[in-house]
Amino acid sequence: MAIRGFVLGAAFLAAGLVPAAADSVTASVETWNPATRTLVLSDKTQFQTISSSVAVPDTLAAGKTVTIHYNGSENGVDSILSIEVQPKPVSCHCDANLPRPGGAWRCAAFISRIRDAPETGP
Repeated sequence: MAIRGFVLGAAFLAAGLVPAAADSVTASVETWNPATRTLVLSDKTQFQTISSSVAVPDTLAAGKTVTIHYNGSENGVDSILSIEVQPKPVSCHCDANLPRPGGAWRCAAFISRIRDAPETGP
């Protein structure tokens, strides 16, 4: 039985039926043009004419950090699979490390308030 599974797995692999792993890149957005659906990253990488079948988050904007999942080949990017805006990083500068009851709870509440607050500037 194990040999049959091995033979089938080898046959699928040889036939190229195993899905290829997607590539991804995470970077800061330099510009986003929703009219042309063109995205330029801070390293000047350009994704032009992103397919309308790819959902683009409403929060995509210059300065945001994004992760783009795509299928690539030796010719470059074949297709974009998804675009995700990453949450802004938060750090805690409170006294949560002090041996005080509730310190960690207050720190977690502080972080969630900052993370969930609307942005007011760049």
